[in-house]
Amino acid sequence: MEYRNPVFATEDESRIDCEINHPEYGWIPFTCDPTDTAPIFDTEALFNQMVPNAAAYVPPPPPSVEEIAAYNREIRDALLKESDWSQLPDVSDDITSAWVTYRQALRDITNHANWPNLSDSDWPTKPA
Repeated sequence: MEYRNPVFATEDESRIDCEINHPEYGWIPFTCDPTDTAPIFDTEALFNQMVPNAAAYVPPPPPSVEEIAAYNREIRDALLKESDWSQLPDVSDDITSAWVTYRQALRDITNHANWPNLSDSDWPTKPA
C-alpha cells in the first residue's frame, strides 16, 4: 500500500494519520489502526511499515478564550431556541414565568463571574 505523510494520531502512538493512494480515488486521508479488521488490506502491516517514518504526535493547542466564549454562546443560543415554546401565548402564566426567569439567566450568562470558563454548575437549571 502506498502512503505518505504519516503522523502519530495519538499520544500513545496507537494510530497513525496519513494519506493512502486509493486505486479508485487517488490520495485520500486515512487513520491506520493496527487492530482494525474492516479494511480490505492488512492495517497492522501498513502500520508497522509507517512507524519508522511517522512524525511525532503534536497535541492540539488549547482553545482560545474567544473560541470558548463562542462555543458557550452557541450552547446558550441553542438552549434559548429550545425553550422558545414556553413563551407562546397559549402557555399558562405559571409555566411562562418560570421559563422567563430561566431564559433571562441564559441571556445574562456572559456576565457570570466565570465567563467564559463555565462549569456545568454555572449554567442555569431548566424549570421542571
